[in-house]
Amino acid sequence: MLDTIKGALIVSCQAESGFPLNTPDRLAALAETAIMGGARGIRASGPENIMAIRERVSVPVIGIYKKEYPGSEVIITPTMDEVEAVVAAGATILALDATRRRRPNGCSFADLMGAVRSRFDIPVMADISTLEEGVTAAANGVDILAPTLAGYTSYSRQLVGPGPDLQLTKELVRLGVPVIAEGRLQTPQDVRAAFAAGVHAVVVGSMITRPHLITRHFLTGVPKPNTPIGAIDIGGTKIAAAISAGVDWVDRERAPTPADADAVVNTAIDLLQRLIHRNRIGSLAAIGVSTGGGVDHEGRIASATDIMPGFAGTDLRTAVADAFGVPVGVMNDGHAAALAEAEIGAGSGYATVLGLTIGTGLGGGIVHHGELYRGGSGLAGSVGHLIIEPGGRPCSCGGTGCAEAYVSGGGLLQTYNEAATTAVTTATAVAELAAAGDETAVRAVAETGRRLGQAIAAAAATLDPDVVVAGGSVATLGEPLLGPAREFLAANGFAAIASIPILPARHGADASLTGAALLATRLACVDQ
Repeated sequence: MLDTIKGALIVSCQAESGFPLNTPDRLAALAETAIMGGARGIRASGPENIMAIRERVSVPVIGIYKKEYPGSEVIITPTMDEVEAVVAAGATILALDATRRRRPNGCSFADLMGAVRSRFDIPVMADISTLEEGVTAAANGVDILAPTLAGYTSYSRQLVGPGPDLQLTKELVRLGVPVIAEGRLQTPQDVRAAFAAGVHAVVVGSMITRPHLITRHFLTGVPKPNTPIGAIDIGGTKIAAAISAGVDWVDRERAPTPADADAVVNTAIDLLQRLIHRNRIGSLAAIGVSTGGGVDHEGRIASATDIMPGFAGTDLRTAVADAFGVPVGVMNDGHAAALAEAEIGAGSGYATVLGLTIGTGLGGGIVHHGELYRGGSGLAGSVGHLIIEPGGRPCSCGGTGCAEAYVSGGGLLQTYNEAATTAVTTATAVAELAAAGDETAVRAVAETGRRLGQAIAAAAATLDPDVVVAGGSVATLGEPLLGPAREFLAANGFAAIASIPILPARHGADASLTGAALLATRLACVDQ
């Protein structure tokens, strides 16, 4: 029996009480449809439903019978009465709650297993929530272990976010009893991860067989109508805030970036509150925040260069959410700019976009088929910290030879001043000199472009993007900067990357703010 479901997708065909699908004939049709789609097993609840399904399909059926008893939290096939009903209905595998919670009539799981083995020759699957329960169930002779109840008992590990408890799954596999992964599997990636962990089979339910949940899932991509969103962009020199309706700006404010981290947060909040009051907006649907520094998946500043001292560790998402009481998303400014250019900018229409922001620093972001890739720690796309000159200039990150030390406003300024007879104090001054034909400035811009080409070549060799989009204040230098970058890539990159287009950004200095607005728009969707 177990061999027939090895490597199989099993579909749980259950419906909640009061829902239209909760009839035996409809659940049987649902099971038959799942088998047509490639499922090789069914999990079903209740004798009538099991019987109806067994009449329509020939694959193994995992049977349960949910029943509540006073004083007991165990409801999955809790006593021999339910066991007998499930077996009589034709289930080919029997599933039992094997948690350590109080059982009906003071019966233990060991007692129940003993009674099952004395009466029936049927494989038994133990639904558990902890490793300890898995060990106990295995000792009592169950044939299958399943982490079905992980996170659903008060004492088991409470999971954060979607997805199964893979840690528990791997621990159960090590016990040597076949494991069927069940509970919280929502995507094909979850299924692949479970099989990679060594499971015998997987059970998927709600994301296949509950249309109301599937509908709600897709509704999360539908924006709430006629509700403005807020956007904030925190940079090394300025903070900008805006109110947006769709992709159109309603109103905007900006202010210099303070030196103190708390003042940065307060300034950002004050700017957006000023816009709300000035435009007499009752509430926002959501807020997107773009910021310098590395941002973790919880919206905290994980790291920051000395451009923004004391900013690391700031819980930016919580601070903004507490101030406005709406959903808030936070992302790195390079990520935000990349998202803007990929979705509605120069990278629109390309599958994989490497976006670069060349300004106070050198930021980057990777967008693949419309989705930003953030990486394990949220720092993916940090092109500015690729080492292009080992032992070279010190970087604001504390390292040496990083691309940002050469390809940034400060990098351009240093390159010019190292060659000039008279130093200037700003990158803007270098740009003005270059525009006027100053040879030293022209060479400094070209050298910065060549260094940009170095960084792109290194990044492209790994990421293989379809296009590179360069934005930010320094990128407004245009062809004098981007031309040398293209030349370097063409001359030094291997064939697959040598011809990757390097395009100027469309959103200019607004790219990060636009990306923040797009993030807010994605958050401003119908709740699940």
